[in-house]
Amino acid sequence: MTAFAGEIYGTLKKDGKPLAKQEVKITQNGTVLATTVTDDNGFFSMTIKQVGQVKLEVTGYEGAVFSVFST
Repeated sequence: MTAFAGEIYGTLKKDGKPLAKQEVKITQNGTVLATTVTDDNGFFSMTIKQVGQVKLEVTGYEGAVFSVFST
């Protein structure tokens, strides 16, 4: 059996300051695939099984939705 997984990670900042304790959500076709919360430095990391284009949403910030690719 072959399994694929993609890691999505980064650091969230606003006006140069880290967004600590901020929820980050990964969705694909309206389905939530993963959620996490940034650390004190704004860093987050998630591993998902799905491959392809997904959306990264920063909960609580209107319009903060970005297309990302998992390979």
